[in-house]
Amino acid sequence: PTNLARIECHQGERARTLVRVGTNSWALGEGSQGVINGRDIETTAELFSEVVATVWDARSPADLAKFGFGPANLALTFELKDGTRHSLRIGGKSATGYAYASVELDGETWVLELPFALQQFAETFLALPEKQP
Repeated sequence: PTNLARIECHQGERARTLVRVGTNSWALGEGSQGVINGRDIETTAELFSEVVATVWDARSPADLAKFGFGPANLALTFELKDGTRHSLRIGGKSATGYAYASVELDGETWVLELPFALQQFAETFLALPEKQP
């Protein structure tokens, strides 16, 4: 996705920003910490740009907690070069073993099940490292 400018990653009180600086080239945004691999971030971004739900589970659910959503979950915001932003939160696991995710579509929250590859790439390359004592 050549029009992707940055990815904001939030997990609990931790946050970091990944900024595209060129093809397959990413850098940590100001104040962000961690070690990243540009090629892995690029592959993950490409997968998310073509996301297809395994299952759509709920539209405007009254209780996101029943899908395993809470403040410690990984939340991602993809910002395009034109300033458009798309957000996705990863929740708990469904009965089929897929991770729940929530997205905003036309002003409503939708819950879906992510394909395993997306879940694995997000947890491996976008999740924030634990704070070191």
